[in-house]
Amino acid sequence: MKRAFGIVFLAITAFMSGKIFGKMCLADKISSLDKRYNRCQSRIRTLDLWLRQKQANGQIQDFFLRNNFMEIAIYGMDYLGEYLLQDLQETRIIVKYAIDKNADKIVCGIKTVKPDAELERVDAIIVSAVYHFEDIRKLISSKIDCPIISLDDVLGNL
Repeated sequence: MKRAFGIVFLAITAFMSGKIFGKMCLADKISSLDKRYNRCQSRIRTLDLWLRQKQANGQIQDFFLRNNFMEIAIYGMDYLGEYLLQDLQETRIIVKYAIDKNADKIVCGIKTVKPDAELERVDAIIVSAVYHFEDIRKLISSKIDCPIISLDDVLGNL
């Protein structure tokens, strides 16, 4: 009888441990997926704003010219950073360099540095990683003395 009770107790303990561990793993997975979803939604909102501005004949260079930002750097060379670089290629705005944590893997036609590198003087840094803007602003604001602006703010002020 004691042996049967021990086996049942062990089975219940193993079952409950598995259930608790499974919920913890599932919670981590859901949290990870939720962050990815929010990051993607942020990109979609930015692209939507950009497309609406283009359809209304808004030129992204106008923001930079109006604010006298003639030499800039782009933080984040994922899709949005690449689109920004392309949009500014045939303008008077000079993109001096890009900043990206994966700088050694990026080929974009301009100098690319990691965030911990020494940052050259520019008129402004435009952060294309809009979902992480506040963290990025805090990270680089002590390294350089220029405005650090979210791409969403640029597009919203054309």
